[in-house]
Amino acid sequence: MNIGRMRKTMASAVVVTATAMIATALGAAPANAATTFDPLAIVQQRGLLGGDSAVAQEKTLAAQAQAEDATVGSAKPLTLTATNDGLSAAKPSSTNASVQTASNFGVVAGLNDQGNNSSFIAMKDASAPKDYGFTVDEPGAQLKLESNGAVTVTDGSGNLINYIDTPWATDAAGNDLSTTFTVDGNTITQHVDTTGATFPVVADPQQGCGIGHCSIYFNKSETKDIGSAGLTALGGATAACAFGGAVAVFACAAATASIGATAQYAENHKQCVGIFYTTTPPPLTEWNPFAYSGKQCK
Repeated sequence: MNIGRMRKTMASAVVVTATAMIATALGAAPANAATTFDPLAIVQQRGLLGGDSAVAQEKTLAAQAQAEDATVGSAKPLTLTATNDGLSAAKPSSTNASVQTASNFGVVAGLNDQGNNSSFIAMKDASAPKDYGFTVDEPGAQLKLESNGAVTVTDGSGNLINYIDTPWATDAAGNDLSTTFTVDGNTITQHVDTTGATFPVVADPQQGCGIGHCSIYFNKSETKDIGSAGLTALGGATAACAFGGAVAVFACAAATASIGATAQYAENHKQCVGIFYTTTPPPLTEWNPFAYSGKQCK
């Protein structure tokens, strides 16, 4: 299997599956929504979408995973349905993303600059909602809010299907805003505190897994610690990667010997370190540490 070797040539995080379309939400947008606010333009201006290359790269990885493994493991992309009132039906765009608009906010679903499925929330001004709900359309899925703020999604046997990474939100001046997830049944809600924010504000529930593979992203503080003392600085592989289940712990443990050097490289280049792994059961699990830049790297 050559996914691991292919992954080593990537400068940023591995791309997860092709664009997840957001389903039609409740309500209808005002007639002038499209002309008064363009959430896609906001997301594009900030360079957050991955573009054609991200889509093509993901298709290659997914095809290889399926062709070379008898099983690609439990991981797969999720369909997240935006639930806020006032949103239009999802419309495809020329940027490999789908767009839903309302008068003062919108949702853009597509691959982000790291190649991960994302549901970008664009907030026009202070009148926009502060809470944004998304249902996980996966029968039998169990959602759990983790201690780091991320949300894991598992099947009935406890196998990881995907996870929604620790939330982020930034304003037009580049300031990080306070934001959290809550979970109620199969609904994830992102809460954004826009006090003192310069609008527009963008937030993003980002998925961490694709077909048969996942990525774990460490922040700058964790990257520095890993560069100095390896994963033991974070309590070892079990503590650092436990939310991903037994396969993630195996992959992290296997990467222990090499992740320190990658973390040092990442820190020296003002980046962060992560671990890519396939979700095939051990010992068939492929893994690879990588350096990345993105919203999780802070």
